[in-house]
Amino acid sequence: MRRRILIAIALILLAVALFSFPSAQSVAAGVALFLFGMKGLEDGFSGFGGGALERALERATASKARAFGFGVASTAVMQSSSLVTVITISFLSAGLMSLASGILVIFGANLGTTTGAWLMAAFGMKANLSAAAMPLLVFGGIFSMQRKQTVHAIGSICAGIGFLFLGIHFMKEGFSEVSESVDLTALALPGIAGLVVFTLVGAFMTIVMQSSHATLMLTIAALSTGQVTYGNALALTIGANIGTTISAVIGAAGSNARGRRLAAAHVVFNVVTGVLALALIVPLGALVDLTGDALGIGAENWTMKLAVFHSYFNILGVVVMWPFVSKLVVWLERAFRDKDDAAHSVWLNDAALRHPGAAVEAMLREADHLLDNAFEVLVHSVGIHRSDVLSSLSLDELVSRPQAPFEPDVLAAYQRRVKHIYSELFEFATEAHSSLSRSQQARANGVRVASRRIAVAVRAVTLMVPNLLRYGRGTPPEAFQIYQQLRRQIASAFRAVYRARAADSVNEGAAIVELLRREVATTDADVNRRLDELVRSRSIAATVATSIMNDSGHVFDIATALADAAEALYVVHEAGAEDLAERARDEQIPMHTGEIRNTYDELRKTGRLQAIGDIRLTGQYERVNMDREERAKRRAEPKGRDRS
Repeated sequence: MRRRILIAIALILLAVALFSFPSAQSVAAGVALFLFGMKGLEDGFSGFGGGALERALERATASKARAFGFGVASTAVMQSSSLVTVITISFLSAGLMSLASGILVIFGANLGTTTGAWLMAAFGMKANLSAAAMPLLVFGGIFSMQRKQTVHAIGSICAGIGFLFLGIHFMKEGFSEVSESVDLTALALPGIAGLVVFTLVGAFMTIVMQSSHATLMLTIAALSTGQVTYGNALALTIGANIGTTISAVIGAAGSNARGRRLAAAHVVFNVVTGVLALALIVPLGALVDLTGDALGIGAENWTMKLAVFHSYFNILGVVVMWPFVSKLVVWLERAFRDKDDAAHSVWLNDAALRHPGAAVEAMLREADHLLDNAFEVLVHSVGIHRSDVLSSLSLDELVSRPQAPFEPDVLAAYQRRVKHIYSELFEFATEAHSSLSRSQQARANGVRVASRRIAVAVRAVTLMVPNLLRYGRGTPPEAFQIYQQLRRQIASAFRAVYRARAADSVNEGAAIVELLRREVATTDADVNRRLDELVRSRSIAATVATSIMNDSGHVFDIATALADAAEALYVVHEAGAEDLAERARDEQIPMHTGEIRNTYDELRKTGRLQAIGDIRLTGQYERVNMDREERAKRRAEPKGRDRS
């Protein structure tokens, strides 16, 4: 409520000022058009190419030089360091890039902003930009009305550039009108006081307009008409650089610790650069004069000198800060720590939600986090250590000693460590859905399917823990042996899921999941057979047998759900995301994928069979061949009724 009142008061004061000073209306309109053009450019480049900017940013993290170069080039093309900064924060918060790479992208983006000052100083004050703006606005309007995303994005870019040109024209014309009635140079302050005051004014203008480019254009337009002195214009430029950090701070407001680290790095870099520029403004000014003489820039060409100064002090900041990137990373990681709370999501945040590529990656990583939580709850519920499941210990040895559940209240553990994250994943995927491409929607659907199946697995184990406590202590021995087999199956299922996660190829992961499914069916059939024998021989009571049969069904559901989750996360979306879209709509996961035969032969030759969940493969491999031959025979049979 307070914010609305302040905004209303600000708008009223702006209206009063515009009507009281008609000569300032052109300047204000120019700023508004310029900001509107910036928004059009941001919207256009965000939607252009189905995430081309995100893909370029992902490739740019391979080295420090490439990360820095991407920051320079992308900002020079889009004329928006704010957009580059926000996207970088989104990618960093989703874990798609390192903090060091993100910092260097920010360094490059700051240097890239200098291109706008050069273009404005070199052409904006001389050319009739309004003439160039008109056709751009016409084509921008036509293209923006098209439904195709790429064409619509091109229209937004054309319209954005057109409004930028029109805004610059109005600012230039507006200051010419202002100079006839008001002499703003009378407000100039000499010396250190002038530097400090106008630096603060430049920072404030940038914070209000959310664009350092707008502040720079306004400063250059005022300087070209003599409304600010050269010295005060330098201070305004330094202030604009400091004020632009507010975009990073706002962008990181809904981010995790990773995003906040990058925003802090941006603030540190710009403040250090601004302080250095103020402290060294005299030698920098002398260097600008030398450069102007070398390039043939006139002694009174203040706008070009301002562009040179803007470039120099940003280069100075990069040169000074580059050697300290590693130390800055260490300090930021200590100052902004990730929350260590298994009950909440780690990767889902508003910053990742802003860009489709980052949103999908955040969902995939959060699904891994959910799986890790479910892993701990499930194996602890049946008295197995996590470290043993992921070790080289054989499964028979792993379950050789009876263990009481480490997590007897499984339902509470489910609510605390699984349900909340599952709910956050579902909500995040729903919010992101409309901004995703078709293939990205397929991957998001895969995450939803996987997270639902993980939750099903944890809920299923709650039903068998009471009987495990009752029969898992050694009496009767027949029941104890079967529960040992069921515990072994749960451990084997998780071992297979983690092997699929770390598989070298999609085919290998598919083979692991397929073999897990067959192992689960074999275990279930074996338990039912043994129960029949035990009941017929009166070794156990029928009431005990039905309890064990129910729990065998629960273990079947657990292992099958885990196989479904592994397939959705590590097989299907890698092999073909489009297929998953249709399967997810029907809420079904394909039961058989991959080339089992070829993978089996490859694993047998490399001696890796034992590593895959300790699955006994020989009989299953033969059944695969039999199934293949049977299907081939059915396909070869004539279809339909013989009417001869």
